[in-house]
Amino acid sequence: MTTSIGGLFTSPPEIVSWGPSEINLFAFAVGTDQALWYAQLDGFTVAGNNAWSGWQSLGGVVMSRPRAVRSGELSVDVFAVGAHSELLHWQFRNGAWASWPIVGTVGGAVTMASRVVPPTLHRNWESLGGIVISPPHAVMFGELNDTILVFALGTDHALWTKASVNGSWRPWDTLGHALSSPPHAVRGGRRPLLSLLLVGILRFGTRWVATGTHSAARFPLLHMRSLLLITFMSLLRTRIAR
Repeated sequence: MTTSIGGLFTSPPEIVSWGPSEINLFAFAVGTDQALWYAQLDGFTVAGNNAWSGWQSLGGVVMSRPRAVRSGELSVDVFAVGAHSELLHWQFRNGAWASWPIVGTVGGAVTMASRVVPPTLHRNWESLGGIVISPPHAVMFGELNDTILVFALGTDHALWTKASVNGSWRPWDTLGHALSSPPHAVRGGRRPLLSLLLVGILRFGTRWVATGTHSAARFPLLHMRSLLLITFMSLLRTRIAR
Protein backbone atom coordinates (compact mmCIF):
# COMPACT_ATOMS: atom_id res chain seq x y z
CA MET A 1 0.00 0.00 0.00
CA THR A 2 1.27 3.45 -0.88
CA THR A 3 0.31 6.65 0.91
CA SER A 4 0.96 10.17 -0.32
CA ILE A 5 2.47 12.56 2.19
CA GLY A 6 1.93 15.49 -0.14
CA GLY A 7 4.32 18.19 -1.20
CA LEU A 8 5.57 19.48 -4.55
CA PHE A 9 9.27 19.01 -5.18
CA THR A 10 12.02 19.38 -7.75
CA SER A 11 14.40 16.73 -6.40
CA PRO A 12 14.26 13.05 -5.47
CA PRO A 13 13.59 12.51 -1.77
CA GLU A 14 16.20 11.55 0.80
CA ILE A 15 15.13 9.33 3.72
CA VAL A 16 17.07 8.75 6.94
CA SER A 17 16.15 6.87 10.13
CA TRP A 18 17.06 8.10 13.61
CA GLY A 19 16.13 7.86 17.26
CA PRO A 20 16.19 4.89 19.66
CA SER A 21 16.19 1.70 17.58
CA GLU A 22 15.96 4.00 14.53
CA ILE A 23 12.16 4.06 14.69
CA ASN A 24 11.83 7.66 13.49
CA LEU A 25 12.16 8.88 9.91
CA PHE A 26 13.00 12.15 8.22
CA ALA A 27 12.14 12.76 4.55
CA PHE A 28 13.96 15.59 2.76
CA ALA A 29 13.41 17.13 -0.67
CA VAL A 30 13.93 20.40 -2.54
CA GLY A 31 10.75 22.43 -2.97
CA THR A 32 9.69 24.54 -5.93
CA ASP A 33 11.11 27.54 -4.04
CA GLN A 34 14.53 25.79 -4.08
CA ALA A 35 14.52 25.54 -0.28
CA LEU A 36 15.08 22.33 1.68
CA TRP A 37 11.86 20.85 3.05
CA TYR A 38 11.33 17.98 5.48
CA ALA A 39 8.58 15.79 6.90
CA GLN A 40 8.86 13.64 10.01
CA LEU A 41 7.49 10.28 11.11
CA ASP A 42 7.76 9.73 14.88
CA GLY A 43 7.92 5.99 15.34
CA PHE A 44 5.95 3.08 13.93
CA THR A 45 2.81 1.95 15.75
CA VAL A 46 1.61 -1.63 16.01
CA ALA A 47 -1.82 -0.59 14.76
CA GLY A 48 -0.25 0.88 11.65
CA ASN A 49 -1.46 4.40 12.43
CA ASN A 50 1.76 5.97 11.24
CA ALA A 51 1.15 9.65 10.55
CA TRP A 52 3.69 11.88 8.88
CA SER A 53 3.97 15.49 9.95
CA GLY A 54 3.26 18.27 7.52
CA TRP A 55 6.10 19.52 5.34
CA GLN A 56 8.22 22.30 6.84
CA SER A 57 10.89 24.47 5.26
CA LEU A 58 14.49 24.58 6.47
CA GLY A 59 15.39 27.35 4.05
CA GLY A 60 18.43 27.73 1.89
CA VAL A 61 18.78 27.88 -1.88
CA VAL A 62 19.47 24.29 -2.85
CA MET A 63 20.87 23.27 -6.23
CA SER A 64 21.28 19.50 -5.70
CA ARG A 65 19.41 16.64 -4.14
CA PRO A 66 19.98 16.56 -0.37
CA ARG A 67 22.04 13.90 1.37
CA ALA A 68 21.43 12.97 5.00
CA VAL A 69 23.39 10.91 7.53
CA ARG A 70 22.43 9.71 11.00
CA SER A 71 25.28 11.12 13.05
CA GLY A 72 24.05 9.91 16.46
CA GLU A 73 21.05 8.34 18.14
CA LEU A 74 19.24 11.69 18.24
CA SER A 75 21.11 13.58 15.54
CA VAL A 76 20.95 13.94 11.77
CA ASP A 77 23.10 16.02 9.42
CA VAL A 78 21.97 17.06 5.93
CA PHE A 79 24.11 18.36 3.07
CA ALA A 80 23.42 19.90 -0.33
CA VAL A 81 24.97 22.23 -2.90
CA GLY A 82 23.99 25.89 -2.54
CA ALA A 83 23.33 28.67 -5.05
CA HIS A 84 27.04 29.57 -5.23
CA SER A 85 28.17 25.93 -5.50
CA GLU A 86 29.13 25.93 -1.82
CA LEU A 87 28.33 23.06 0.56
CA LEU A 88 25.30 23.75 2.75
CA HIS A 89 24.75 22.02 6.08
CA TRP A 90 21.69 21.48 8.28
CA GLN A 91 21.97 19.92 11.73
CA PHE A 92 19.33 18.21 13.90
CA ARG A 93 20.25 17.62 17.55
CA ASN A 94 18.15 16.37 20.48
CA GLY A 95 14.77 17.22 19.00
CA ALA A 96 15.53 20.58 17.37
CA TRP A 97 17.14 21.99 14.24
CA ALA A 98 20.24 24.08 14.82
CA SER A 99 20.17 27.74 13.84
CA TRP A 100 22.89 30.18 12.90
CA PRO A 101 22.70 33.99 13.01
CA ILE A 102 22.26 35.84 9.75
CA VAL A 103 25.27 38.09 9.26
CA GLY A 104 24.56 41.49 7.75
CA THR A 105 26.46 42.96 4.81
CA VAL A 106 27.94 46.42 4.30
CA GLY A 107 28.92 47.33 0.75
CA GLY A 108 28.86 43.66 -0.24
CA ALA A 109 31.28 42.62 2.51
CA VAL A 110 30.23 40.25 5.27
CA THR A 111 30.31 41.90 8.70
CA MET A 112 31.83 40.37 11.81
CA ALA A 113 29.64 38.04 13.88
CA SER A 114 29.50 40.67 16.63
CA ARG A 115 27.61 42.94 14.24
CA VAL A 116 24.79 40.59 13.35
CA VAL A 117 21.85 42.75 12.24
CA PRO A 118 19.24 42.39 13.62
CA PRO A 119 20.21 40.04 16.48
CA THR A 120 16.97 38.01 16.33
CA LEU A 121 17.30 36.79 12.74
CA HIS A 122 18.57 33.23 12.34
CA ARG A 123 18.59 30.55 9.68
CA ASN A 124 18.59 26.76 9.86
CA TRP A 125 21.62 26.21 7.66
CA GLU A 126 25.28 27.12 7.46
CA SER A 127 27.73 27.30 4.59
CA LEU A 128 30.78 25.03 4.76
CA GLY A 129 32.35 26.79 1.80
CA GLY A 130 34.05 25.11 -1.11
CA ILE A 131 33.04 25.12 -4.77
CA VAL A 132 31.65 21.73 -5.71
CA ILE A 133 30.18 20.49 -8.98
CA SER A 134 28.51 17.27 -7.81
CA PRO A 135 25.92 16.36 -5.21
CA PRO A 136 27.65 15.60 -1.91
CA HIS A 137 27.69 12.24 -0.18
CA ALA A 138 28.24 11.80 3.56
CA VAL A 139 29.16 8.87 5.78
CA MET A 140 30.08 8.29 9.43
CA PHE A 141 33.59 7.01 10.04
CA GLY A 142 36.18 6.44 12.75
CA GLU A 143 36.81 4.01 15.57
CA LEU A 144 34.19 5.78 17.71
CA ASN A 145 31.93 6.56 14.75
CA ASP A 146 32.42 10.24 15.61
CA THR A 147 33.63 11.60 12.28
CA ILE A 148 31.41 12.86 9.47
CA LEU A 149 33.07 12.67 6.06
CA VAL A 150 31.49 14.55 3.15
CA PHE A 151 32.68 13.90 -0.40
CA ALA A 152 32.12 15.93 -3.58
CA LEU A 153 33.85 16.79 -6.85
CA GLY A 154 35.61 20.13 -7.12
CA THR A 155 35.93 22.38 -10.13
CA ASP A 156 39.17 20.55 -10.91
CA HIS A 157 37.13 17.31 -11.06
CA ALA A 158 39.19 15.95 -8.17
CA LEU A 159 37.65 14.21 -5.18
CA TRP A 160 37.39 16.61 -2.24
CA THR A 161 36.42 15.86 1.34
CA LYS A 162 35.23 17.84 4.36
CA ALA A 163 35.54 16.24 7.79
CA SER A 164 33.82 16.98 11.10
CA VAL A 165 35.60 15.43 14.09
CA ASN A 166 33.76 15.63 17.41
CA GLY A 167 31.64 18.48 16.04
CA SER A 168 34.55 20.54 14.70
CA TRP A 169 34.81 21.05 10.93
CA ARG A 170 38.27 20.71 9.38
CA PRO A 171 39.42 22.53 6.21
CA TRP A 172 38.62 21.09 2.80
CA ASP A 173 41.12 18.52 1.58
CA THR A 174 41.63 16.93 -1.82
CA LEU A 175 42.21 13.27 -2.62
CA GLY A 176 43.11 14.17 -6.20
CA HIS A 177 42.45 12.44 -9.54
CA ALA A 178 40.28 13.54 -12.48
CA LEU A 179 36.77 12.16 -12.00
CA SER A 180 33.50 12.49 -13.87
CA SER A 181 30.82 10.98 -11.63
CA PRO A 182 29.54 11.90 -8.17
CA PRO A 183 31.19 10.01 -5.30
CA HIS A 184 29.38 7.47 -3.18
CA ALA A 185 30.81 6.43 0.16
CA VAL A 186 30.10 3.28 2.19
CA ARG A 187 31.32 2.50 5.68
CA GLY A 188 32.02 -1.21 6.08
CA GLY A 189 33.40 -3.58 8.65
CA ARG A 190 31.72 -4.94 11.76
CA ARG A 191 34.58 -4.15 14.13
CA PRO A 192 35.38 -0.44 14.53
CA LEU A 193 39.14 -1.03 14.13
CA LEU A 194 38.52 -2.75 10.79
CA SER A 195 36.14 -0.13 9.41
CA LEU A 196 36.92 0.91 5.88
CA LEU A 197 35.66 3.42 3.38
CA LEU A 198 34.88 2.65 -0.25
CA VAL A 199 34.17 5.38 -2.75
CA GLY A 200 32.85 4.45 -6.18
CA ILE A 201 33.93 6.83 -8.92
CA LEU A 202 34.30 7.00 -12.70
CA ARG A 203 37.44 8.39 -14.23
CA PHE A 204 37.40 10.29 -17.53
CA GLY A 205 37.39 7.86 -20.40
CA THR A 206 37.72 4.72 -18.29
CA ARG A 207 35.62 2.09 -16.56
CA TRP A 208 34.32 2.08 -13.01
CA VAL A 209 37.12 2.29 -10.50
CA ALA A 210 37.15 2.07 -6.74
CA THR A 211 39.25 3.56 -4.02
CA GLY A 212 39.58 1.96 -0.63
CA THR A 213 41.47 -0.71 1.22
CA HIS A 214 40.95 -3.42 -1.42
CA SER A 215 43.84 -4.72 -3.48
CA ALA A 216 44.02 -4.58 -7.25
CA ALA A 217 43.52 -8.36 -7.38
CA ARG A 218 39.90 -7.80 -6.31
CA PHE A 219 39.20 -5.97 -9.61
CA PRO A 220 40.63 -8.17 -12.40
CA LEU A 221 38.43 -6.61 -15.09
CA LEU A 222 39.84 -3.13 -14.64
CA HIS A 223 42.79 -1.69 -16.47
CA MET A 224 45.57 -1.20 -13.95
CA ARG A 225 46.27 2.28 -15.26
CA SER A 226 42.67 3.32 -14.50
CA LEU A 227 42.57 1.81 -11.03
CA LEU A 228 42.78 4.36 -8.25
CA LEU A 229 43.84 2.87 -4.93
CA ILE A 230 43.86 4.86 -1.72
CA THR A 231 44.15 3.36 1.74
CA PHE A 232 41.61 5.49 3.58
CA MET A 233 42.35 3.97 6.97
CA SER A 234 45.80 5.57 6.99
CA LEU A 235 45.28 8.50 4.60
CA LEU A 236 42.18 9.95 6.23
CA ARG A 237 43.43 9.46 9.77
CA THR A 238 46.64 11.26 8.85
CA ARG A 239 44.85 14.17 7.26
CA ILE A 240 42.17 14.48 9.93
CA ALA A 241 44.82 14.49 12.64
CA ARG A 242 46.35 17.68 11.30
